Amino acid sequence: MPYFNFNNLIRKYSRNFTLVQTSEGHYDDMGDWAPGEKSESVLSGAIIGFAETKLYSENSTLTADDKRLFMLSELPGSLTDSYVLFDGVKYKIEEERGKENAVFTGVFSYTLKRVSAFND
Repeated sequence: MPYFNFNNLIRKYSRNFTLVQTSEGHYDDMGDWAPGEKSESVLSGAIIGFAETKLYSENSTLTADDKRLFMLSELPGSLTDSYVLFDGVKYKIEEERGKENAVFTGVFSYTLKRVSAFND
């Protein structure tokens, strides 16, 4: 049982975003490589920016454009080659934080790294 019930807080600040995932590729019957297929799903979570103290701390790789995603359920499937589209911006799911703490908090936390327009 969670120590604190974050459900209302997460729901209050949740917004819709699109999770884009790519399935694993495979070799077809002819021996040719067939890349994985992309699938999109609309999910809901609280997406917020980082505090300035986190951005400017020593050895930080965060920028003002990076975000944190808080959800009441775990993101489905493999996060490799997955990304989030939110407010017209593409974010790579860089880090899954606190999965072991979700038992106590009921919250799953992810770091979203903004993808440059040049990296698309």
